Amino acid sequence: MNGTSKSSLANLLKQPIVVALVLGMEALTATSVYAAQTVTLAWNATPAAKGYMVYTSADGVNYQPPIDAGAGTSISLSGLRGGDTNFFYVTAYDDSFAQSAPSTPISYIVPGGMTMSAKVSAHAPAQMNFSVAPGHTYTVQASTDLKNWVTVLQTNAVQNQWITYQDPLAATVKMRFYRTLSD
Repeated sequence: MNGTSKSSLANLLKQPIVVALVLGMEALTATSVYAAQTVTLAWNATPAAKGYMVYTSADGVNYQPPIDAGAGTSISLSGLRGGDTNFFYVTAYDDSFAQSAPSTPISYIVPGGMTMSAKVSAHAPAQMNFSVAPGHTYTVQASTDLKNWVTVLQTNAVQNQWITYQDPLAATVKMRFYRTLSD
């Protein structure tokens, strides 16, 4: 086993791995509806681990081949698309690349996604959903001409989730445009 004793491998395989998200966002480009997002995953060190493998999935069932994070206890993953939900788990490995049991999977909704629901009648409020990350302030603005914008909602996100907003004034105008801004 390349110098690894059976007892240290057994200890490695018993160590729980705790994964946390450290959030980061990149700027929205003028040519894209979605901003490329980055998330940093961090986990506790496991004694006797020589490195860590990070597994990613778009559905929480079918995971991609692992990313070798080396001996560090964090990794930044970029190119995530706003509004998508991503799932992650981590395993530790020893000198012979034998892997530990996986950490508890975590999910992350990438901020920056927005969906609009069709109005059921001319007098129904417009409804939008947008994804947020904790620790950020989000502002929803509306416009009838794409030049003059008015704030219709401001919220401080305390968790990673989808926010739903219904605009009661949407029924009073022929056309209304929306955008979200974050700090």
